[in-house]
Amino acid sequence: MCCEVWPGNTTDVETLIPVVDRLRSRFHIGCLCVVADRGMISAEVMERLKERHRNTRFILGARMRAVAEVRDEVVSGGGEYREVYGARKDRNDPALLKVKEVLMEGRRYVVCHNDEEAEKDRADREAIVASLQDQLKRGDKSLVGNKDTASSSRHSKVLASP
Repeated sequence: MCCEVWPGNTTDVETLIPVVDRLRSRFHIGCLCVVADRGMISAEVMERLKERHRNTRFILGARMRAVAEVRDEVVSGGGEYREVYGARKDRNDPALLKVKEVLMEGRRYVVCHNDEEAEKDRADREAIVASLQDQLKRGDKSLVGNKDTASSSRHSKVLASP
């Protein structure tokens, strides 16, 4: 229907409301549902989407660890997971996916859990911790500063030589 281009230094959160307003006026849309990723979320944006004259519903992604309500109550709280996709039968099948719905203070949350991604995230965290522990064994200064100072000085000498 249309395309919007913004300067590279424009944050996503600043673009959503102007786009919604332009879509509504340009295409005479009465009721709009915005689906956006977590980069477009702020408390102000959500309040502005709810304003009566916008008549806008929205589905927004949320960082589980960054939003206290999501982290502390929605994910660990009520609602039973149900499988959307079962276990893979071959590698082209989608991964096992579990979903639950949680209603809280007029908001509807849909929580998705992928065991494969959870395991990958756990392994990645363990690898990072192991790497940091290894670096700390070499001394706390191994975590700070330019790791390649010898290489930098070698290049400086080469550049400075006739």
